[in-house]
Amino acid sequence: MQKITYKDRELILPHSITVDDQGNSIVIHRKWRHVRHLANLIFGAGLLVLLIATSENYNPLSIFDLESSFAIAFWSSHYVFIFFLLTINLAMWINKSELTVSRGKLELKVSPFPLPWARSRRLQMSEISSFYVKDTLARADFWGTKSEYHIHAHLKTGNNIKLLKGLESVWQAQWLENRLNSFLN
Repeated sequence: MQKITYKDRELILPHSITVDDQGNSIVIHRKWRHVRHLANLIFGAGLLVLLIATSENYNPLSIFDLESSFAIAFWSSHYVFIFFLLTINLAMWINKSELTVSRGKLELKVSPFPLPWARSRRLQMSEISSFYVKDTLARADFWGTKSEYHIHAHLKTGNNIKLLKGLESVWQAQWLENRLNSFLN
């Protein structure tokens, strides 16, 4: 965990985020992994083992020997669900983002394997009007609500781009927002 100082406060960034502030540029690394992704991987692997074990003679392809089309649809939908669960959680466990901001450009590198919709992008700082913090509801349960803070870029075209998420306090988010906005001047 990385410590930073902002407005006479000592802040600790989340373990998934590291900031390399080099003065003329800033590089923010964010690992997507979370304990729930590992738990889902273990759960999905357990489901796959259970599904294979309940198949005839422990042969996962034997389900296609069933005479009922309902049974085929039932078992194959379970295989598809487990494959989806394992793929998404494996991707979340291994992927990371890197946000590099300097005087002239902003570059967001995403390692999207195997998620095709998560992509890297490059912007010129002249395209960005400001950076801002957005407060979102991360969790609401019996014990209360928990907010999470995201850093967005507001483009001169009117569009908004989410650059970074997972900040636990408004102070962490405001520190990064101010640091990023300093590159716009």
